[in-house]
Amino acid sequence: MKKCGKCKQSLELGSFGIDRRYNKPRSYCKKCACLREKEYRKRNPDKIRASNIKQAYKVSLDEAYKLMSVSNCLICNVELTKAKKSVRNKTDQVVDHCHETGKVRGVLCSGCNLGLGHFNDDTSKLENAIKYINKTNKL
Repeated sequence: MKKCGKCKQSLELGSFGIDRRYNKPRSYCKKCACLREKEYRKRNPDKIRASNIKQAYKVSLDEAYKLMSVSNCLICNVELTKAKKSVRNKTDQVVDHCHETGKVRGVLCSGCNLGLGHFNDDTSKLENAIKYINKTNKL
């Protein structure tokens, strides 16, 4: 049995996570730790986003914050919005990267990023699309 430092209940050791640094049960029970994590995420959405960008794209934390500070799409110049949970808007801020090298290229709106993806980053397909649009606009 162990007493939770937050809710003060005496619980079985299985109700506590393991602190890997010391290989001992944590001071808060799993339920209280979960609530604490949710509160932290609610209070610090920018820290969480920066951390996710850093991990996903292998960039520094400073670089992640720079990417987050981009306010307009680098292709269509639309003002970027922040994504709300899992719902995607075509103007949501997206980190664009090369799928072959993993290198970050910049920040785009979701629509432009999807467009590049559908063309498989193939410049000849993009050039053909431009020719097609120019030709059909003259009709």
